[in-house]
Amino acid sequence: MSSTPSGFGRRNFLRTSGIAAAAIFGGAALAACTSAVSEQKAGGDGATPVRGGTLKVGIREDLVPANLLTNTAATPVVIGLVYESLIRYPNDKLEPQPLLATSWQLAADGRSLSLDLRDDVKFHSGRPFTAKDVEFSLRTYADAKWSAQLRSSAAAVTGFDIVSPTRIVLQLAHPLSNIYDLLDTVPILDSETADKLGTGDTYIGTGPFKYVQRVPNSQLIFEKNPNYWVPERPYLDRVEVSIIPDPNALLNALKSGQIAAARELGYRDAENLGKSGGFTVHDLEGAELQAYVGVNVTEPALADVRVRQA
Repeated sequence: MSSTPSGFGRRNFLRTSGIAAAAIFGGAALAACTSAVSEQKAGGDGATPVRGGTLKVGIREDLVPANLLTNTAATPVVIGLVYESLIRYPNDKLEPQPLLATSWQLAADGRSLSLDLRDDVKFHSGRPFTAKDVEFSLRTYADAKWSAQLRSSAAAVTGFDIVSPTRIVLQLAHPLSNIYDLLDTVPILDSETADKLGTGDTYIGTGPFKYVQRVPNSQLIFEKNPNYWVPERPYLDRVEVSIIPDPNALLNALKSGQIAAARELGYRDAENLGKSGGFTVHDLEGAELQAYVGVNVTEPALADVRVRQA
């Protein structure tokens, strides 16, 4: 299995329904642009990416540092920009592709998974990424304090056999039907700064952007990782995320060009903008349209498996 470079495109950044100026999230997905209004006709789906510049985005909820590994608020933005996972799903199908892991082999009995890792990846601190980081990240994700989405699946990884810095074998308590979902979801964390995850002091990953600053309830700022392992990526120099809780204010910021993309607009607002020209609506589809539903089996009414199956 050959490695596929991590394309930092519109769906990797905004994993939720949103609006973007055509010049930003068309073919020039990461084109430099400071005004969605002035440059909305710059490119289409076949446009050549433009290097440099700042992308300004608006979202409605701030990051909650204590819930960093829970898919809420601004967490997908931070995870998507700063961190990477072992594998990734394409935008249109649930077929795992290489990312930090170059290849893998699931045992016939489903009780172990061997992973071969990239040898040219470094954290933003300059420290090389190794198999020990895989173990640390999965153990951290399984910690109950994070209430992570797939924590029970991570907890089922009971053994970590590190063969070399670039090879690890995961031992499973039982076969996991969602093992690849887990590997797609868990961000690879830096063990040296993990104690700061819950405070919001710093976030260090291997991703295309480096965390710079957070102004609570106002802004998140990221800058290009100059040592990113994918050649000539990312295209942008900087991403500025504004926290705009009020939906009308978010809409007005987009329409006036203060931001180039917005997430979590109301359905009617998104529909109207999409029809007005100059803006493109990007809806979830394919592998992005996943939803996990958890059931409290200690609740008597839900304890009966026949009820859950129904």
